[in-house]
Amino acid sequence: MKTTTTLLELISGALNLNGYDETYVNGRLSFFNPRTSYIKKALLYDYDVQTVFNQIVFFDEYLNDHRHDNEFKKLFINKFIGREIKQQTVEMFGASVTSTFLKHKHQLNFLYNNRDKLLSGGTSSKSTNTGDSTSLNKNSFIDLPQDQVDIDVSNQNQTMNYATNVSYSNNKTDNNGTYSSENQNYNMSSLNEITEYMDSILEDFERECFLFI
Repeated sequence: MKTTTTLLELISGALNLNGYDETYVNGRLSFFNPRTSYIKKALLYDYDVQTVFNQIVFFDEYLNDHRHDNEFKKLFINKFIGREIKQQTVEMFGASVTSTFLKHKHQLNFLYNNRDKLLSGGTSSKSTNTGDSTSLNKNSFIDLPQDQVDIDVSNQNQTMNYATNVSYSNNKTDNNGTYSSENQNYNMSSLNEITEYMDSILEDFERECFLFI
């Protein structure tokens, strides 16, 4: 015996109120049209469903990343689409869903943001070496004229017109390097643990928001 409305009926009613109609397409009667079927739209969690679902069920509460938010709410709909809601009104159902969502919001954000790291247990390291060294050797030998003695060999720009022999050595070495390493080891036990943790969150939604009949 049916007691309350189902999640699919709630979504369908919200779509109807927003002007959608799954039985008429461009003014013509249409049955079992996959593009307009409410159950198909709900399971795919398309844009039309996202709009009404977030308004009436999650009270416009979202995860930090919209892709993660869509992934979780699509999972939510696919799991509970045929279930009857626990509360007697849509507003109280939305309040219960939202409060349960807020309770697990930090865990869900952490789980989705770090899913790959949790699966692999991978580590990565990166080091950078930068630097340069410069050496300048400058020598001159003078035998004429005898009175030209004020010569600064440290001045690279001075022209030694009176030097019999001048030699330069200017060396520069650049050391730049970036080294990185990464190790990843994926294992099924980590995947099972993540799946079980997500199931525990969905079970909490089930206890708080849906009937067991």
